[in-house]
Amino acid sequence: MHMYRQLKRSKVWYARFRASDGKWVSRSTGMIAKDKATQVAVQFERDARLAVVDGELAAAAVTRNAADMHKRVTGKELEFVSTRTYMQQFLEAKGTKSTEATVRSYDKTVRYFLAHLGPKAAASIQKVKPQDVQTYIAKRMGEGSRPGTVKLDIRVLFAVFNRAMREGVCTLNPVATVDIPLAQSEIKKPFTLDEVEAILKACPSDEWKSLCLLAFYTGARMGDICDLTWENIDLEAADPFISYTQRKLRKAEHSFVKLPLHPDLRTWLLGYRGTAAVNPKASVLPSMSKALPGGRCGLSQAFIGIMTKAGVDPCYTKRGKNKVPGKSFHSFRHTMVTNLESRQIAENVRMRMVGHANANVHRIYSHDDWGAITSAINGLPSLSA
Repeated sequence: MHMYRQLKRSKVWYARFRASDGKWVSRSTGMIAKDKATQVAVQFERDARLAVVDGELAAAAVTRNAADMHKRVTGKELEFVSTRTYMQQFLEAKGTKSTEATVRSYDKTVRYFLAHLGPKAAASIQKVKPQDVQTYIAKRMGEGSRPGTVKLDIRVLFAVFNRAMREGVCTLNPVATVDIPLAQSEIKKPFTLDEVEAILKACPSDEWKSLCLLAFYTGARMGDICDLTWENIDLEAADPFISYTQRKLRKAEHSFVKLPLHPDLRTWLLGYRGTAAVNPKASVLPSMSKALPGGRCGLSQAFIGIMTKAGVDPCYTKRGKNKVPGKSFHSFRHTMVTNLESRQIAENVRMRMVGHANANVHRIYSHDDWGAITSAINGLPSLSA
């Protein structure tokens, strides 16, 4: 075994040693101090020798060696906590600095993963292996979860175990080596103009109609529309507009969206708001602002019911045990893009209008950009419903 550094790339020491198959391998020790790096390198060699033994005994020995190395390098005992306990602590910490939607998303992944582990969730977090994560992924895909949803699960689990490693709770991240689903999620189909008008007529209330009109004329996601307050909409300006920060991309520089209001949308919102003074902080959709967009009892499912009442086919396809609609509320977003494409609106303008992320697109509107966007919005079709 010998130690070396690649100073042009990093200040940490690397160890070169023989693996269990006799081949030479190089691995970063993660240490800048050579004495601590040497201790880590010795541990690598020990683990490599143990790897020739199969079974739980070898895994336990590697874990004990890792714990011993951790104490010698850091001076602290390696904590052994259960996966359930650590994940619950992780969620509690997340709840103090994340949005409610983010916490719900993390909580859902954690609950599903703990259920998948079964009794093993009560055992040491050290016992979670890549195979546990891989079978979890296979199960989620087999149940019909979208590849994008499963990839989000993987990111959440990776974050949990990465933090556990940093805190010295576990020595390996079992998510780091799993195979990520390659399949792409199905692309939603856009609505036709006739379908949009039928949906508007089937809306059970003005609040629902406002939600659908805002989606049709802005292409915004359901969650972002439900978050709107009257402060986000200026109906009296010379050039009326709507502006909001996308919930999904709230930390990105391209998260802010500002759009002129289509004349028909402005007319509807003026009537919907009424002539009485409105608190700028008040929600545009009061009852929907408190509801959850997803879930079997959420707004998305309720919208499917409105579609069915309107005679609009959700175009279900089978995925695992579930039926997945090819048309849903998100189809309004695709409808917006389709309408803009049909009017030959430039791609960079389209992306700014619907808030799609693209690192190459500058997010500050120039005068020409705003003129192009206003022209594009005014060119969208009027609705008779």
